[in-house]
Formats: sequence, C-alpha cells, structure tokens
Amino acid sequence: MKNNVILTSQDAQQVDKIAMEKLGMAGEKLMKKAGGFAAENAFKIMQEKKISGCQIFCGKGNNGGDGFVVAYELLQRGKEVEVFTIPKINEIKGDAKYHFDRMIKSGIKPIFVDDLKIVESKLKNNSLWIDGLLGTGLNSELRGSLKSFIELLVKKHSGQPILAIDIPSGIDGTNGKNRGAALHADITTTMGFYKSGNFLQEGKAYNGEVKMIDLGYPDESFKQVKYSMFLCSDEMIKSLIRPISITAHKYQIGQLVAIGGSNTMAGAITLSSLSVLRSGVGMLHTVVPTNASSTLKSHSIETIIHQSKNENYFTIDDIKIIEQLDKKTNAYLLGPGIGRKKETGIFVHEFLKYNKKPAVIDADGLFHLEPSDFLPINFPLVITPHWGEFCRLFSIEAKDLSENVIEIVKNVSQKYKIIIHLKSSTSITAFPNGEIYIHPTGVSGMATAGSGDVLTGIIGSLLAQDYSPEDATLIAAHIHGRAGESAAKEFGNRSVIASDIINYLPNVFKMFEK
Repeated sequence: MKNNVILTSQDAQQVDKIAMEKLGMAGEKLMKKAGGFAAENAFKIMQEKKISGCQIFCGKGNNGGDGFVVAYELLQRGKEVEVFTIPKINEIKGDAKYHFDRMIKSGIKPIFVDDLKIVESKLKNNSLWIDGLLGTGLNSELRGSLKSFIELLVKKHSGQPILAIDIPSGIDGTNGKNRGAALHADITTTMGFYKSGNFLQEGKAYNGEVKMIDLGYPDESFKQVKYSMFLCSDEMIKSLIRPISITAHKYQIGQLVAIGGSNTMAGAITLSSLSVLRSGVGMLHTVVPTNASSTLKSHSIETIIHQSKNENYFTIDDIKIIEQLDKKTNAYLLGPGIGRKKETGIFVHEFLKYNKKPAVIDADGLFHLEPSDFLPINFPLVITPHWGEFCRLFSIEAKDLSENVIEIVKNVSQKYKIIIHLKSSTSITAFPNGEIYIHPTGVSGMATAGSGDVLTGIIGSLLAQDYSPEDATLIAAHIHGRAGESAAKEFGNRSVIASDIINYLPNVFKMFEK
C-alpha cells in the first residue's frame, strides 16, 4: 500500500469493513492506534502552546470512539480532560463502547450534550479543542441538533487550537464541501490513508496541516477497492525529475514552439515564455502577432521571436510559420493571450489537424474548442482549464462538478484520451488511464492573473525536454505550487503576482533536482 494513496470516504469505509470482517483485524486495536496517534499530536500542541486542558467533542461511531481513546491517553499524560458526547450511553456501540467504558474507568465523566446552553457555559477559551464528532462519512447537508452544536462551537471559537480526527466535522469526506457548518482545524490526523475531502474545495482551508498514520491494513483489504487517486508529494516529484547531462547541448535538452498573444494580451504569452526558459528548455521559439512582440522582446532577450502574418491576431495563414518551425521543436505550447477572434479559432483548429507532437493548450486556446475536437487528435495533449473553462468546454454545470469533481474529471479524461489539469485552490490532474493526482501545494496568493500562464510554460518546457506528458504535468503543477508558496512567504498572499512565481522557479527546481 503506497503512503500517498487517497480514498473517497465510501472506499475508506469498505477497506475498514473488509479488514475487520473478512481479515479479522480487531476494530478496538485499530481504534486504539488511531486515537493514540491523535492523542500524540494533541499532546504536542498542548506542550507547544503551554495548554494544560483539552475539551473533546465526540459523536456516534468510530470518530467518537477515537475521541474516547484520546481522552484516556491525555489523562494518562497528566492533562485536564473534558469530554462532550452527542450519543447517550445506550447509543454507543461496538468498538467505541469498549473505549468509552475504558475512559469511564479512568475517572473521566463525560458531559452529555442535551442542553446547548449548558454546553455553552462550559466551553473554555484556554483549552485545546478536539473534534471527533463526525469523521469522513458525511455526504449531505448537516441538520438538526448536530448542526446546532457545530454552529455553537463555531460561534464560541476564539482562538483555541483545534485538532480534527480524520476530517473536520461538517466537511464532506469525498468532495471537501462544507455541508453547513465546520470548525477550522489547525491539524487533522487522518487514519490509515488520506481521504479526498482532506484536500478538495473547502476541505483545503478547513483541514489545516494533514497528518496521516498507517494503521497497517493488509494489502488484501484493498483488493475490492480499485483505488486510483494519489497525493502528489515532494518525494514523488524528486523521483521524477532527471538531472541534466553534463555533455548535453541546447538541441538535445529540447526546443519548444510557444504560440500565443494578441494586440491586447501580450503579457500572457510573455509570462509563459519566461517560465518556459526558467524551467530548463534548451531553446524557445515564440510565435506572436507583431503588436505583441515588443512586450516579449523587452522582457525576454533569450526568446527567438517569430511574428504572425496579421499584426494583431492569428489567422490560418500562420500555419505556414508552424510548418517551418516544426522540424525545430519537440513540443508545442498554445493559447495564452491568443484571443477570441473567429479567424484565430480557425487557426487553432488547423493546428490540431497539422500537429503530431506533444502539446499543452491553455487559456483562449481552449475557448475555440469543443469536445468533439479532441476525438481525432493523434498526439499527446495536456489541457489546463480552470473550473469555469472546464464547465464551458464540456457543458457541465458548476454545481454538479462541485458535488462530484473526481469522477467527472476522470470520466472526461478517459473519454477523450487527454490529460486534464483542472486548476483550483487544490488542483487535480486526470490521466486517460483513470489515475487521479491531487496537488496539495500552492497558496491563495496564486489566484492572480497570469499564474496559469506560468504553469502552462512549465508544462511546455518539460514536454520539450522529453518528459512524458504525465510526468511533465505532475512536475509542473508541484513546482508551480511550491514557487507560489515561496513568493507568498516573501511578499504575502495579497501581493504575489505571476512574475514573482517565475522568479522563484530556479530555487524550487534546485530543491528537487538530484
């Protein structure tokens, strides 16, 4: 079992069931190990912040059972422990009941949540809060007393550090949506394997730092679960990046042709070109309209510039330029700043018919396309839409994508045999073989004009350096995210601009190179 596997909440429940019911793993031992991991992290927080007490909120089922283990373990370490439990004694069953009884014998007297006014009066500002209310099984809107309880905690939260068990209660375990109310955790301890809701949509904001413990599930536990979702980690990227040969020359390292720009959007293709160069390509040819070339020239003296026939935008006549450059390139980049002129759309379609080499298409390059345009393509293609572009291109409602993003992106990638990198606060890469990769890197400051053009440039550069389209996309997305994080550390999220990300690419690549 790889330690970067991600499961949906439904698959996670299936693995648990197989491990315990068919393979004989003791549920109470799994719960003790899971709760012990949460307790260890809780103890560290309390020591670091010099907090002596904690308040643990426990729900029904295994998540609450983990909370009972945490309570017992922290008491043994000399901490002051208060437990608030949603279920009544006769509603606590199975493995959770075993650890509830063990907690009671240790001397802890739980507070049963019947009257929220009484609970409100007991909440403390100087304690660690531990969220063991719901876990990963939530997949619909919160309602009733449980929603009221979580809303009370949100209302009364005033800086107390929060540790969530498996996932913050109120966050959907599969798609990461906030289902009505949720607490922002500082740390989330997830058990056995990552869950997709730990990273997607609001999940990224609410989970805080995600820490995972391997509970030792046998490989056989996963045989009925066809997992194909993985976390893109630093270790994975380090294993994919190749050193540059000491004897290589610029033609061996790779050449790229980048196509984009228009009279009103010269900046996009300029940003892409700069990121292409900073990502290690041997030589870059950029094709731009005449009225966009001066911007590119003034920012990148290393780029070889070719001007389109029309001074303001691309037309079908520019295919001749591509034909002349084709023998010089290993891959293509198309789209940033290319504009939405009808004549440009004709050029884009003609390019798709002509090209046989790996390509990445982004931005307005995607505007001119329909799903049927992908079916005749016989070259490796990466597209990098944000959510709005993806929904428009494939006629998908935004609310449907929000509910079922993983399956939708996977199905589209498989149907059209293209690599899709869906940009968002947590980006997702889908491969035609059904694999999904989730990217945890990046910061809110990267939500700025031109950031996507930088990413496209990195992908194009790596394609030209003969990385597979799959590896090029994964490496580029991860490096892009780390560069954005570095920029935000210096300038703050509010002030990061796309060129800042480019400026940090050299340092980030250096970190990952062997």
